[in-house]
Amino acid sequence: MHGLNDFDLVARIKQNDAEAEAELIRRFHPKIAMVARKQVGNRNEDIDDIVQEALIAMILSLREGRYPANAKTSLASYIFGIAQNKIRDYYNQKTRNQRLQEAAAAPIILIHKELDLEKKERYEYLERSIKKLPKKYQIVLRLRFLEEWSVGEISQTLDLPKRRVSERINYAIKLLRNSFKKTDIFSIFMTIFILSNRS
Repeated sequence: MHGLNDFDLVARIKQNDAEAEAELIRRFHPKIAMVARKQVGNRNEDIDDIVQEALIAMILSLREGRYPANAKTSLASYIFGIAQNKIRDYYNQKTRNQRLQEAAAAPIILIHKELDLEKKERYEYLERSIKKLPKKYQIVLRLRFLEEWSVGEISQTLDLPKRRVSERINYAIKLLRNSFKKTDIFSIFMTIFILSNRS
């Protein structure tokens, strides 16, 4: 196996040759790890996971014949591209998780200067009510009304169909409406939405 060139190695991997796969991993594991460490940082605890995901993606891609025998780019360049995609996925997921954590932790209520003290107190009551909702409903409310995300943005971030996102928002509002003893408090919630969407 050590004497095989890259193209012969790829040809064997297409036939599910386990020894060829092991040899490819032996050749490229150090290179992928070096790229990951350089871009993510030596001390990052996620390095091993990123490298493993890149290696798995590399093998699966070659098994499926995505790297043609007449490819104009070298195998190393092709595999480097796979590693880059995995590193990009890592950063995208990290950013997504951070935004979700911030949305979950941030207060949902927007206190506007034109609102009097009585209404601010009702906002606080409303916020306490929202915190009692299941987490998945809290998050969509915060992203929609506090962060002012579109349904499409929430859909992409949470990996949910737009229809499901809309259903969660509507159901969350229904839960709030049912929990309020005073109908005017729910109207305040809708006022928040109107004010927060003014241009």
